[in-house]
Amino acid sequence: MSLRPSRPLTLRLAATLATAWVCAIAATAAPREKVLHNFSCTPDACAPQATVVMDGRGNLYGTTSGGGSAGGGAVYQVSPSGRWTESVIYSFTGSGGGNPYAPLTVDNGSLYGAAKDGGSYDYGTAFELSLGSNGWTESTLYSFCPGGGYCPDGQDPWAGLVMDRKGDLYGVTRFGGHQGTCGVAFELTSNSSGWSESVIHTFANGNSNDACQAYFAPVFDKTEQHLFGTGEYGGPDDLGAVFEISRTTGGAWKERVLHSFQGQSKGDGALPYGGLVFDHAGNLYGTTTEGGPTGQGTVFKLAPAAHGRWKETILYDFPDCSIGCYPQGTLAIDKSGALYGIAGGGNDCDGVACGLIFKLAPHPGGKWKYGVLYKFTGSDGEWPQGGVILDKQQKHLYGATEYGGAYGYGVVFEITP
Repeated sequence: MSLRPSRPLTLRLAATLATAWVCAIAATAAPREKVLHNFSCTPDACAPQATVVMDGRGNLYGTTSGGGSAGGGAVYQVSPSGRWTESVIYSFTGSGGGNPYAPLTVDNGSLYGAAKDGGSYDYGTAFELSLGSNGWTESTLYSFCPGGGYCPDGQDPWAGLVMDRKGDLYGVTRFGGHQGTCGVAFELTSNSSGWSESVIHTFANGNSNDACQAYFAPVFDKTEQHLFGTGEYGGPDDLGAVFEISRTTGGAWKERVLHSFQGQSKGDGALPYGGLVFDHAGNLYGTTTEGGPTGQGTVFKLAPAAHGRWKETILYDFPDCSIGCYPQGTLAIDKSGALYGIAGGGNDCDGVACGLIFKLAPHPGGKWKYGVLYKFTGSDGEWPQGGVILDKQQKHLYGATEYGGAYGYGVVFEITP
């Protein structure tokens, strides 16, 4: 089974016309990159598909789709104890899940996540890892698709989980729901007898206007009354959509599509393989892996407009793979509103593109300036996955690559801009 997601970074090099109204240049100052860990595979973790998360003490945590003691994936910790050290804190064996593709959520010393395979019915799980005196203990919160068939409760959760202030968890599945093709959004709540799952929206079956196949976790607004996310497919052109799921006064949830992508022919993005991030003003930002004037992907903004509508603006379209193309993953945003993300292109790694980290910064007059922060070379990582995160001081970026490094199984990296 391939360890790569269904729509990976497209590995082709092309050069086309740059967008006139955006300054697209490679950064002149070279940020410093440090490899914090080289994955070596079983019994070590290997091939991370997700970016990392950080706890309050500066420890990094992540999942890998391969490796671990049983070869079914792992959860790892990288700690800054004088020098960075890595340890596998849980290896998936099937019963508690398998082959996770999603990042983790940290809360009060516990880690929460989802695995796309395994569990009681082999359709994936939501799980918790708790740290005790004897180390980390895994608990399966929910195993998807107990009834089989089309899995009306969802199946194959590729995305991570998001937690509200009450401690309830929310997520999306790639498949399941009506006819099993577009997935669901779900809520997990705890009570005295354990955790229970409820479907808060079933995505429509590639019809119409609804989103379809969400690969990244949704994000709450400040009120926690609205969840926002992307479906890689769906919309009238089946090129992806941005959705909102809102709590109603009766306690139910209602979904609507905020934007349907129209693709290259209409100057819009296509196929958003990444999540969303808010700025302080309530605007949303994301990427599309394809589309835009050159067909090589976009960075977009969605701003609230009159009558509950949202207005989409393309901030940047990728014109030349040498400085980035086919972006994916969730963006990070700093206090100044600058965006950081991952893309394909860059250096050549034995006939394929190594991938890179980019920065897109707002400038006066509504313009945005694009720069390449770092191009991977293979020995320091290849194919960054899931996006990057900023530390609390906003001095460093952290992430993981699926391949490259000393053993070819990926790395955890730190970049100092």
